[in-house]
Amino acid sequence: MSLLYYKILKEDGDKLLQENSDFILLDSPIVLQTVTTQAVTTIKSDIATGNGTIVDCGGETADKRGVVWSTTTHADPCNVAPISSAYSGKTEETGDFNTGAFTEIMTGLLRNTTYYVRAYSHNSAGYSYGGEVSYTTIQFTNPGNIYS
Repeated sequence: MSLLYYKILKEDGDKLLQENSDFILLDSPIVLQTVTTQAVTTIKSDIATGNGTIVDCGGETADKRGVVWSTTTHADPCNVAPISSAYSGKTEETGDFNTGAFTEIMTGLLRNTTYYVRAYSHNSAGYSYGGEVSYTTIQFTNPGNIYS
């Protein structure tokens, strides 16, 4: 977290939280985090692994992170909860997350279907989404099921 320095004129009765000579130190405001979405991995007929990275925490750690997906493409949902994002599926974990990569398993997928995915994170400023990536599930999980 960075600090901002402000020169202030103190009047009688003013209360300062943290004073350093004639400057007050204020924490920088909490802003939306920066998130990126990477290519989906471990693609099978009914599951796949979504990959995201929290690049910048925006002044505080994330309390949620996850991925949303759908069979149709969508514009950036902006600062809305995944349930309101127009994406039909989501997987999420809660905790205390700093910058870095994360993975989420998407389940209940249809075989041989194209999906559109976005990674996201949440802090007290709201939700932030990475760019959308697409992938297609495979036709069969077990290649031994294919007969000539």
